[in-house]
Amino acid sequence: MPSEGVCRDDEVTEWFRVLDDEDELTEADHLFLDVLRERAVADGWRCEMEDTFAFPTRTIGDRGRVLGAHELRVILSIDDKDANYHLLEYGIAFDGNWIEGDRMDSQRHDWQAVTPAWFQDEGSVPYLATVVAQWFASILDWPIEHREWHSFGQVSHEEWVIVSTGEVIVHNAPRMPDLPPDRVTLVGGVAPSAARDPGVSGPHDL
Repeated sequence: MPSEGVCRDDEVTEWFRVLDDEDELTEADHLFLDVLRERAVADGWRCEMEDTFAFPTRTIGDRGRVLGAHELRVILSIDDKDANYHLLEYGIAFDGNWIEGDRMDSQRHDWQAVTPAWFQDEGSVPYLATVVAQWFASILDWPIEHREWHSFGQVSHEEWVIVSTGEVIVHNAPRMPDLPPDRVTLVGGVAPSAARDPGVSGPHDL
């Protein structure tokens, strides 16, 4: 269920809970998370607090990073709560003065191939946290539909689609049926006519 209104002050810290030892967080990490949590609450994000988390890690030297450097990973998980189905994960890496964000593998919480959602930026901690908050909020506005095809009263095929791009993100059969779906449910985001285009997902385009 989407968050409604503004949470109590004692609930703010439940957003982007830190999974590992918080002693490993830097002062910049703490400030970054504070700003991001405040924005999530104030803006009434379309997700649950439990869909967000963070953890400190060390880089593996990919994408031009210095091997072994400290960074904070901040994650947004997108699920179909009614179907109890995980759909997507997006996340960012923050090193104190720089961020990079993109779709992530939900097992390793790391990037795979670059997607249209990719972006990077640099600047002050409050600025970067605000940019990330805008980026996450825009992703949560993307319209995602659960489409079902029925046969003899049972679901024979189903898929989850980002409506504004047509991307099928999850499906349970090798091919889509030729007929229109028997049931369509909006499980994420806003109505397609008002949604942002996931293909234009850099925060500066918002």
